[in-house]
Amino acid sequence: MQAAKHVPELRRANKAEVSEFFGVTLPTVNAWIARGCPVLQKGARGIPWVLDLLEVAQWRFQPQGDGDPEDPDNMTPKERLDWYKGEAEKRKLQITDGELVEASTHERQMSELLKVSISWAETMPDVMEREAGLTPEQVERLQAAVDRQRDRLHSVWAGDDV
Repeated sequence: MQAAKHVPELRRANKAEVSEFFGVTLPTVNAWIARGCPVLQKGARGIPWVLDLLEVAQWRFQPQGDGDPEDPDNMTPKERLDWYKGEAEKRKLQITDGELVEASTHERQMSELLKVSISWAETMPDVMEREAGLTPEQVERLQAAVDRQRDRLHSVWAGDDV
């Protein structure tokens, strides 16, 4: 806790004033304090809570960790509900904007890409025999290499080999 006397009067506020300043409820301010919001003076019977609006703002709007969102387990039930609703809306917007792809869509697209790639690779020995004049032995070695890679791709896709 800082010493309240070193903070200009203009920045000092009680919990109700902090609530009004930030446009949140008093229970939200209490939750902030419980989660580590800086306090100049703890309140008690006959002693008002004193907070520095600048310190509260810096604490409230500082980036969270390594870009991780706040932990909803440390929120009040109302804050947690609002957080989950906000996250759901954010995901919908990311999907609409093409920034996020649903797992089923990604899996379907990857499956199609894999099928096309394998189909192309399987025709390669015949194409190379006709267009590059490979000998039957070279075609056989190329076909064996294609088969090994196809099997490896299948193993990776099935999760057997990563």
